[in-house]
Amino acid sequence: MNFKTSGRRGKKEKLPLLKLIKNDCLIFESEMSDVELKIESNVNAEIFFECWEQDIYSIFTNLVENSLYWMRQKQGMKKIISIYVSISDEDVDFIEYRDTGPGIDSKLIKSEIIFEPGYSTKETNRDGQKSKGTGLGLCIAGEAALRCGWVLEAKESNSGAYFKLRTK
Repeated sequence: MNFKTSGRRGKKEKLPLLKLIKNDCLIFESEMSDVELKIESNVNAEIFFECWEQDIYSIFTNLVENSLYWMRQKQGMKKIISIYVSISDEDVDFIEYRDTGPGIDSKLIKSEIIFEPGYSTKETNRDGQKSKGTGLGLCIAGEAALRCGWVLEAKESNSGAYFKLRTK
């Protein structure tokens, strides 16, 4: 038998950004409810973004999953993810993603090590054993952004994690 394990990607499509983000967040709906996490956004149904759907999925599921993990560590504070899209001439200029979690150390942001495969500051507790996270999420999200012609950057912030997707 002759199996083809990889194929060509189709062309990027102009897809509704709001629908893509909502679909990505549905995966975490019960977890978001458990920690009382709210999502605020200026994204409306008329904003379309040229991309591959699976890449937007990779970007936003990794960002939301990280936000959920870190905001679980904070007790008694409002848990909010904000997604802001800047548009000009009907094209997306950039997307800002922010959360109200503990944020990212500025040294990690400047060195960009958080985007390196295998680097993680997450600690998990599985079967009584402490271990680190896989360190693949932000690496995957960054590569997905590049495939769409974008760059995913971590920015310094005094109020949680701040990521920006911008054109190359």
